[in-house]
Amino acid sequence: MSNRRNSAVVELSWLREEKSVIQQPITRTARKPGGILLQETLTDTPTLPGYRVHKGPPDGRDLCPLIGKKLTFVEHELHNTIKVERTLTEVIPGTKRKGSLLLLNVYSNLSKRKQKFKTLFERASTAAGCNTLIARGNFNTMNPAWGYNKYTA
Repeated sequence: MSNRRNSAVVELSWLREEKSVIQQPITRTARKPGGILLQETLTDTPTLPGYRVHKGPPDGRDLCPLIGKKLTFVEHELHNTIKVERTLTEVIPGTKRKGSLLLLNVYSNLSKRKQKFKTLFERASTAAGCNTLIARGNFNTMNPAWGYNKYTA
C-alpha cells in the first residue's frame, strides 16, 4: 500500500484474512482515499466501510474497485473483444474539480501470453477523452528478474 496519505487511489491485492489489516490504516487516516483498486479479493462480496463496490466480471480474477460512498461514479464497459480482464470506473467530481477521473484496473493472466494492451489502452483513452485516466494493474509480464528466460514487456 502507498505510504502517501493523500493518495487518491490506494493499490491493494488482498486476501479475506487480511481485511482487518487493510481497514486499520484506512480508518486511521484523516483523509480517506476516494478509490481503492483491488484484485484477487477471493470473495464474491468484497466490502469496506465507507465504500461502494464496482465488481468486475464474475469469471475473472476478482477485480474490484471500491469508490467512496460520497462520490458519484459510472461503470464503463470497453468493447468485449478485448481479452484482458479489466474494469473502467469513472469518478465524477463535485464542484471543486473539473473533469472526471477514470480508473482502469487491469489483470493480465500470465497463461494468456498473447494479450495485447494497445487496443485496451486506446479504448480507455478514448472513453476518458480530455479527462484524467489512471491505469493500474497486474500485467504479469515475463522478466529475467523473476526467473524467466525472456523479457516480454
